[in-house]
Amino acid sequence: MKKCIATIIIIFACIFTINAQNVKYGVKAGLNFSNLEIKLSDDFEEDDSEDINGKTGFYFGGFVDISISEKFSIQPELLFSIEGGEDTGINFVNVPIMAKYYITSGLSLQAGPQIGFLVSAEDDADEFLKSTNFGLNAGLGFDLKETGIFFDARYNFGLSDIGDATGFEVNTKGFQIGVGYKF
Repeated sequence: MKKCIATIIIIFACIFTINAQNVKYGVKAGLNFSNLEIKLSDDFEEDDSEDINGKTGFYFGGFVDISISEKFSIQPELLFSIEGGEDTGINFVNVPIMAKYYITSGLSLQAGPQIGFLVSAEDDADEFLKSTNFGLNAGLGFDLKETGIFFDARYNFGLSDIGDATGFEVNTKGFQIGVGYKF
């Protein structure tokens, strides 16, 4: 875990040293509406799955927006995120890498992979969780270019089983809305 976080910090330090006109840095924050989907594994005869009631949390962090062309940019992010279910808060450091395609001036479609690193969980639930989480994000963003302010909304499809116990799978999923500022 510590090696992964150190690697991420080194990658972001390299990105932040890029001194080009088409690179912007920024901060962002917002709300998470997440939940956990728990499925019994194939060892059980019943094909049961259950969504745990959702949890409202928040996220905050920084990003680098690298313009490739007028219509396309790549935006790696480093976010602290509180997720989970009704009775279980799970804290991740998420690293999404979003591809942004501008449909019109300011309005973008966004999609990309995300890796999350487990930081902690309530009620010692981290003992039953894996340390990494993979997912795919898709969403929309709107930039108020003259001000540096932007808004975005995205959905995260958790792809990996984060449960570290036999007999069931645990997947995360969630919707985020937020606001940010590009320097």
